[in-house]
Amino acid sequence: MRRVLLCAVLLVPALALAKAKVVLDAPKPIAALLEKALKAKYSVSKTSLSPEPTGGDVKAACREAGGAIAVVTARQGGDLYTVMVLNGADGSPLSSFRVKFGKKPPKVLAKPDLRKLLDGLDDAKAPKREEAVKPPPPVEEKPVEVAEKPRPAEEKKPEPVEEKPRREEKRVRSEPPPPREELREKEEPSDRDGAKKPTALRFGAGIKVFNRRFGYTDDIFDALSTYYLPGGPAIALELDVFPAAFVTNGFAANVGVLGQFDYAVGIASRAADGTRYGTTAFNVRAALAVRLPVSILTVTPFFGFSRQAYSIAASNGAKPNIPSVGYTALRPGILLKLALFGPVGFQAHFAGDLLLAKGEIASYFPRASANGLDTGGAFTVTLLDRLELKLGGEYQRYWYSMNPMVGDMNVAGGALDVYVSGNFTVSFML
Repeated sequence: MRRVLLCAVLLVPALALAKAKVVLDAPKPIAALLEKALKAKYSVSKTSLSPEPTGGDVKAACREAGGAIAVVTARQGGDLYTVMVLNGADGSPLSSFRVKFGKKPPKVLAKPDLRKLLDGLDDAKAPKREEAVKPPPPVEEKPVEVAEKPRPAEEKKPEPVEEKPRREEKRVRSEPPPPREELREKEEPSDRDGAKKPTALRFGAGIKVFNRRFGYTDDIFDALSTYYLPGGPAIALELDVFPAAFVTNGFAANVGVLGQFDYAVGIASRAADGTRYGTTAFNVRAALAVRLPVSILTVTPFFGFSRQAYSIAASNGAKPNIPSVGYTALRPGILLKLALFGPVGFQAHFAGDLLLAKGEIASYFPRASANGLDTGGAFTVTLLDRLELKLGGEYQRYWYSMNPMVGDMNVAGGALDVYVSGNFTVSFML
């Protein structure tokens, strides 16, 4: 009797010191970190489960490990690992947290994460043995006897019936709400997928009607001629290209090139005596741009190059006293697009023209300095997400300071060169 009591006394501390078993399913970078956090309190065995293990998978893994209380899984998403503690009794999640791995992985688990890990394991329980090997129904073994004596067979089934409600109630009490981190991971891709794809290409063609006024200020000797074109037609082309938008919706999709070109057709200049002179006018612009969508407003700063020319040819060997201009300029500016309602929108732009060359007028006034600006607006209507109708106008202005000196052939204090235009464009978009 004394020997029996002695064995019992020795076995009780040994059983108390026995560690509960935990199954670890994690890739190498984080497996060592989790095992280091667990081994002080738990006996750890490793396994490999499916990316999203079912409750049956969890219970089977715990039974194979000799009655483990839980499975600890880690799944990688970029430089983040999502760690979950799954209850060995039914596979339900008990806790969840994330661990970030940078260039230097952490040596130990952070205290808040360690607390979540251990708190989840405190609520874990091993799967019940009777669920592991479930005997076949007695009805199949003795169909004749069961038919005559159904009650004894039915009286042996209360325990499973009573256990199921208790197990479900326990699951409701112990199962926390799904971690918010997981919900965000699943919702974010769907938001991006549903976002409207940015326009990658827009090509437009249309007509433009413009007029021009050119005149001098402080023409002391009244020897210089002014110029006025009441109206002239032109063909207008536009091309916007954002190459990365063909393959991505990220920031690179909003970096591209804006281009414009218009060329006057059927215009001529006529002197006071009725002499007609051939006239050529065109305008070319190209700029690097970045779209910045802000709710219903898109802000597009740009920086580029412009070339505008207006030249008057000689007639019968004689040329009028109107210098031709050829403005070459650097052109920084900003374009604003506002979605008003439905397919209707409004856009406006403002740009400065930092002149690098002025053309023939520089030979009339060699010390002249000049700069310019252009601004405009338009209403747009989008049809079928592929066609855009645009009706708008533009104002351009160049101003001169002639800086004359005594002995100059031409004398004036300054000059203004103004263009006002209206345009209608039909564009195709991708």
